[in-house]
Amino acid sequence: MRAVIAITGLICLAMLAACSGGGQEESAAEEPVETLAEANLTTAVDTVAESSPAMPEVKKDGYLRTLDEAGFTVFWPSGCGGLKEQTSSGSTRRAKREFIYTCDRDGAMGAGVSIRVFRDAHDPDGAPPTAEMVAEMVKVQLQKSGTSVIRQRHLQADGIEGVDVQAGEPDGAGEVWMRGLLSGSDVFILMAFDKSGGLFTDPEFVNFFASFRANER
Repeated sequence: MRAVIAITGLICLAMLAACSGGGQEESAAEEPVETLAEANLTTAVDTVAESSPAMPEVKKDGYLRTLDEAGFTVFWPSGCGGLKEQTSSGSTRRAKREFIYTCDRDGAMGAGVSIRVFRDAHDPDGAPPTAEMVAEMVKVQLQKSGTSVIRQRHLQADGIEGVDVQAGEPDGAGEVWMRGLLSGSDVFILMAFDKSGGLFTDPEFVNFFASFRANER
């Protein structure tokens, strides 16, 4: 399961590089559009906020954290006390600023989550970002992971649009879950992976995606 184990490193290495398009078409058929509200992206945040401090100390237990500069709030799973943070020193080919937050749960390389942020994003020609561009960025990262798409959904709500994709290792138990969101001019790429499987029903990983919200600008 080296491909899934190494996916965090792939995203980190891509910090100052733009994702490229192309590649094979996904084999799974696209599922119907599902609104962000139906995906519990707002409900779960409200539930977590009621029981967790806004800016807790970094610890082994799960915790809610708002990262103002990167423009989002999310509940990090337990074992993510050693959160790695990377920030571009200025503009990149895809955005005015880029941020990457990565967690290998309990310091191991077999499971974890990450969020990559493109603030004031644009395509290679300088045009504003589109939902299609976000979907392509997710697709490219999934291809690098060596997994195959199991299911995918198109997500949309007022001012936010994106894609949610779950994939698995063809000859193993490893799973990858990615969600790309376009909020105004900002792009957020969320990812979770687990080489042992069970990712899509693990409550902490489910809450990681459900708790995410883009902060108002």
